[in-house]
Amino acid sequence: MTEKFKYVKIVSFIAIVMALIVLLSAVITPNGTNVGLEKWEKAKIWAENEPENTIDAIFVGDSEVYSAISPMELWNDYGYAAYSLSSGAIKSYECYELLNTMLKTQNPKIVFIECNFLYRDYDKMEYVYRQIGEKLPLFKYHDVWKSYINPDQVYEKTNNYTFKGYVYYNSVKSAKKKNHMVESDKSSAIDNSTLNYFDEMYNLCKEKGIEVVLFSSPSRKNWSYDKHNGVANLAKEYELEYIDLNLVNEIGIDWTKDTRDKGDHVNYVGAVKVTKYFGEYLSDKNILEDHRNDSAYSDWSELYKKYLEKTESKSKN
Repeated sequence: MTEKFKYVKIVSFIAIVMALIVLLSAVITPNGTNVGLEKWEKAKIWAENEPENTIDAIFVGDSEVYSAISPMELWNDYGYAAYSLSSGAIKSYECYELLNTMLKTQNPKIVFIECNFLYRDYDKMEYVYRQIGEKLPLFKYHDVWKSYINPDQVYEKTNNYTFKGYVYYNSVKSAKKKNHMVESDKSSAIDNSTLNYFDEMYNLCKEKGIEVVLFSSPSRKNWSYDKHNGVANLAKEYELEYIDLNLVNEIGIDWTKDTRDKGDHVNYVGAVKVTKYFGEYLSDKNILEDHRNDSAYSDWSELYKKYLEKTESKSKN
């Protein structure tokens, strides 16, 4: 066998393998199954399925958002159409993707960015692997064949266990009695790659004329004065308002009753308190419309009834 023939065989083999990868990638893309989808990707799908131009306020971030912000409370009290656009342990590039997705079909007046994700480190190779997975789904969704064996393994295309992004928790696990916001001159630095994605998020909103407000949810586990200072500096740089709810005593968070996991996240009672604060904040700004008498939003009223059934029945248990 000549060297030239060996070379042709090797090139041909590589070409066949690459062709199979491309072909299989096209075939195994989930398209209706929950196999291989990450939590933030499911949140992205739910966001995509919201009717166009129906969301007036977006709260975006990690699990601190879906735990603390209840759009159904805003709906009932003010008729505001808000959405908690979030996913647990979300990375900065995923958060950008979520917001970018929703702003393709929505034109809210205001976007609140919860800042806990700004301090979440991740291996930079994660992003590289994700890009490969986007281009060649075979590497990302290699378990999708299971859905053909078990056709029932399909996710619903609506966010059926949350209420416009909010996830209900009524459990109580008290936090230790300590002051987690001891005043300090130190400032926690934010990684440059994370700052780049924050800048992209800011520019997405700026291009559409959307007001941006930064905030931090109450969290004894995740937040500190050092992080507060870091975000305060960021807010100053971008000339944005920053609301740190860990320093807003009038919200009245009781860390013996209002947390579901020893101070990491607030529970339902805490979420009602946090959401009430933002309801009053938005009411004072007077930039959102009351949709309660708008027939186009009748499904919100129906969803609120389900929300009430769940929160009232669970609260009695």
